[in-house]
Amino acid sequence: MKKILSVLCIGILSVGILGGCNSNTKSLNEISKLDSELVSTKEELMNSNAQINKLNSELNDANKKIKELEKKIIEGNVAKSDKFDETEQVLNIVTMNSDYERLTEGELITTGLLVEDNIKMILSIISVKYYKNHILELSDIETINGKKIAVINLVGDNYWFGKMQGTTGGSMITYTLRENILQREYKGDWIDGVKFLVDGKQFEEMQHAAELSKSTFR
Repeated sequence: MKKILSVLCIGILSVGILGGCNSNTKSLNEISKLDSELVSTKEELMNSNAQINKLNSELNDANKKIKELEKKIIEGNVAKSDKFDETEQVLNIVTMNSDYERLTEGELITTGLLVEDNIKMILSIISVKYYKNHILELSDIETINGKKIAVINLVGDNYWFGKMQGTTGGSMITYTLRENILQREYKGDWIDGVKFLVDGKQFEEMQHAAELSKSTFR
């Protein structure tokens, strides 16, 4: 009888031990799964933080640019001639014939260009149309006594001085250069005057093109 009881006790203990082992294994699996989920959550959180940091950096850069623009406006560094104009700009291309008659030979129609860009386009057109593609360049737009003056440089003095010979030649080149830049009929934002240089130097007064040696206003 004692022998039978001993066997039963051993069996009960074995079942208990095996049951405990299975329970421990299950718990370890659950812990391992939770650890994996925790690692995954941490990675997602790190990625989210990286994206947030990137967005914050971009926002800071944008705010800096806004502040810089505001500062320029406050300090008056944005000149009137640099303002963006969304209206259609119609600019006349004109010249004078040998009878001293004004000829309108075309229109330059632009939208949203700055004054200086429109002047550069006009110079390019009249260079090709009247002066065999010889260089006319906008050197600067000066502000003198509140007036904006376009400074136009004629490159290649031999060619330009040759075009100014004779009363008719001098009058034609003076009118064509001066009037195309001044655009007297244009009512939008524009320069107030123009002066000319030759090869970057002060224009010497010539008998037949004396007006080109001084500033002319609209």
